[in-house]
Amino acid sequence: MADKAVDALIAKRSKRSVLKLKLLKVRSRVGSRTIYAFEGRDDRKVFGRWIFRVAEGREYEPFVGDGKRQARQISEIIEHDRAGIGELFVFVDRDFDDLDGFEAIDFVFCTCRYSIENYLVCRSVLDLGLRDDFGLEGFPSLRQRILDQFEADYSTFLDLMTEANWRLFVAKKCGIKRLSVPKNVEGFVSVQVANVVPRPCDLSKLIELEREPSNAEEKDWRQAFSELNAYTRYRGKFAFSFFNKWIASLRQELIGGQSDLVYDEDLTDIAINDVGLIAFSARSPMPDGLRAFLEGH
Repeated sequence: MADKAVDALIAKRSKRSVLKLKLLKVRSRVGSRTIYAFEGRDDRKVFGRWIFRVAEGREYEPFVGDGKRQARQISEIIEHDRAGIGELFVFVDRDFDDLDGFEAIDFVFCTCRYSIENYLVCRSVLDLGLRDDFGLEGFPSLRQRILDQFEADYSTFLDLMTEANWRLFVAKKCGIKRLSVPKNVEGFVSVQVANVVPRPCDLSKLIELEREPSNAEEKDWRQAFSELNAYTRYRGKFAFSFFNKWIASLRQELIGGQSDLVYDEDLTDIAINDVGLIAFSARSPMPDGLRAFLEGH
């Protein structure tokens, strides 16, 4: 048992050393420019747009990492081994574990919501998308009906995904390794406008864990989970997958002229464009504290 612990410590230090070498290589190429480290490419895109909105003209070099575990390692480097690294800040999602295990937290910004995606999936973002990308300016009543339907469908979706989120939550809190987690919601629910329904599924196979949580573990954490706000604290990738599928369904209905949400509006000349991550983040609310963090550093 002791040998395994030593081996794990050596492996951890080895990974951290490799990571520091990567950071040093970036530093050698960018000079004294501040480095902002992000969990992944989507985080870099969304945070990049938010940073532009908050601090236009801010110069920094992005470093795209490999998830939150590596972000923790970067925080360790900042705290204990930052020689040669220079000015470096880390941006991470809250997830279900907040900043557990992070060091040098003054150099780390963490979202208040589960992840970046939770800021993108909302009524205000959809409203601007309907107006600017779907070309529905001049149709406020139609937009209102669509927005109301979205909110009803999103509420249904979150209810249907409660147990999936609970499984992820209790696993994280109990330190149970996740062996597989789908990136989209295809296996959990079918998503169409005004028709969000569950699919027959086995959660233990869709979200595969190294072991099942015990009854005592579930009892310990069920109350804390029930207090989470589903809109802001459930898994963001699930929410964003729903959002994309729902928008695609709406687009098909409007293009095909088969939407029950369209009454007497003439949409013949409407050009409905696709919309993506960058456009969403340009319209979304931003994390609380981001402006203060950037201004303070």
